[in-house]
Amino acid sequence: MSRLIPRLLPRLLSPQVLHTTRVVGVDYNPSPPYNPGQSFQIQVWVICDANHCDLRGCTVEIYDHRAALITTASIIYYDPYPYFTNRTDWLPMTAPSAEGRYTWKAVFPEQSGHSRSEMEFTFDVTAAPKTATSLTISASPAQVAVGGQTTISGKLTRTDTGQGVGLKDVDLYWKKPGQTSFEHWGRITTDSTGAYTTAPYDPYLEVEGTYEFYSEFPGDAAYTGCESTTVTATASAEGAPPEVPPCPFQRPILRMIWEWWWTR
Repeated sequence: MSRLIPRLLPRLLSPQVLHTTRVVGVDYNPSPPYNPGQSFQIQVWVICDANHCDLRGCTVEIYDHRAALITTASIIYYDPYPYFTNRTDWLPMTAPSAEGRYTWKAVFPEQSGHSRSEMEFTFDVTAAPKTATSLTISASPAQVAVGGQTTISGKLTRTDTGQGVGLKDVDLYWKKPGQTSFEHWGRITTDSTGAYTTAPYDPYLEVEGTYEFYSEFPGDAAYTGCESTTVTATASAEGAPPEVPPCPFQRPILRMIWEWWWTR
């Protein structure tokens, strides 16, 4: 026993020899660039240079551009042939909210007799170009009796093709007689053709005077926002003027008599 101690003591006191590992790759799904805030996935590849070890159960850490730990994930795949690679599952990530080029880091910490390894990976975040839009609006009828209703309608379209943009929320604003600023009337969703209407819930014009309306599309990830022109509708005690049937006469004097007869 006394002879074995001098032999074993150097081995016991010597530091552990770690297997050399390397983070060899990061795969993206989908491939960059990404829109601000877009979700994507990465998969990290690690190998053991010493003995081609199976590293399943070991962990990998992902750090962002501020050196903040995003997630810790386990290695769950081992492919012995042809390169003895170890892989994580696909890991969900979220791109930063600002445009730019970002460098993140995948780290294999020292563990289970294997050395630390790290690899930087870079991707771009760019805002995708948006499609410009335009918005029309109309009020019908434009003259009603006090307490009557008017229908506000219009259409949201692409400015490049004129095609309607469907299933988008449009905000309608109105200003009543005597008010100095617009207020929100409500939100309307365009149909599949891009058209919108307040019917059958048309606004009531309960005070005599002129009402003003405009609509606004706030935009989204694919389309720019836009605003319509302003239209008016008037409520009066007399209500809308009587509708004049088409005049069958061509001579101006007879047309004047026709219109006088129907509007008197």
